[in-house]
Amino acid sequence: MDSLRTTLRPTPTYCCQSLSGSHHDVTGKVRNKYFLRRREDLPALTQFFFFFFFFRSPLIRDIAATTLAVAGSVIWVKAFDKLGEADLIERKLSRKIVHITTGPLFVLTWPLFGSSALSPWYAAAVPLLNGVRLLAIGTGLYRDEGAVRSISREGDRTELLRGPLYYCLAMACATVFCWRGDPTGFTALSMMCGGDGFADVVGRRLGRNNPLPWNKEKSLAGSLAMISFGLLFATGFIQYFTFLGYLEVDPQTVAPALIFIALVCTLVESLPITKTLDDNLSVPVVAYLLGFTLFKNMV
Repeated sequence: MDSLRTTLRPTPTYCCQSLSGSHHDVTGKVRNKYFLRRREDLPALTQFFFFFFFFRSPLIRDIAATTLAVAGSVIWVKAFDKLGEADLIERKLSRKIVHITTGPLFVLTWPLFGSSALSPWYAAAVPLLNGVRLLAIGTGLYRDEGAVRSISREGDRTELLRGPLYYCLAMACATVFCWRGDPTGFTALSMMCGGDGFADVVGRRLGRNNPLPWNKEKSLAGSLAMISFGLLFATGFIQYFTFLGYLEVDPQTVAPALIFIALVCTLVESLPITKTLDDNLSVPVVAYLLGFTLFKNMV
């Protein structure tokens, strides 16, 4: 009787989505390039993702995900704009919080998109649309004094054509050229957003008595913060995309590469070249070059 029950017991069904975009049910083992989770074991986060997986049309799914990401980005940035205008939070701190969080929150939405060849481009439309907005404001084609006050440091609209615009371009490049199966993209964004962002916040508060010998405007406290938070963000994203099935990497295997990237990016950020080369350009470019080289045979 026990053997009969075992025979009649239904085999667990897995819902998987191949990277080529096809949807099908399978039983047993499949290659790790598939998104594989037993549906009844999925946590609430992944159940939310399955809401988008139910869209049979890849186009509709990508449009829905793009709409959600754009709306979320606008609401998030506007919320901190209002907090700054109401003096509920220091403007510099508000700007840094947006810098630290906008990129990572955008990366978290990547699993909502489909797996067609155009899906990364739909996702990249989110930062690119913001980049077009910054370009219009910075060149004077569109007037938005609130955006200039909240984004620029000195109240000059042309500032939006440098650091903030580079930020959007770095996000778009990570999306199109790396996407979910390559840790290079979100590692670069981790160093630019989490690393460089916290370097400024921590450096302003704890770095007065420990300036770096080669750049008095930078501090040891800020550099240590950049290394620590850059690694924290990058490691978190590796765990995130590995859990969802887009990556198959051993954290211990990639740890030396991540540490090396963090150290080199921190060194570049600490150089006295900020006035000629913005950190939002130099840091992600260095991270991209190192990532494409170091991660090549690891994923």
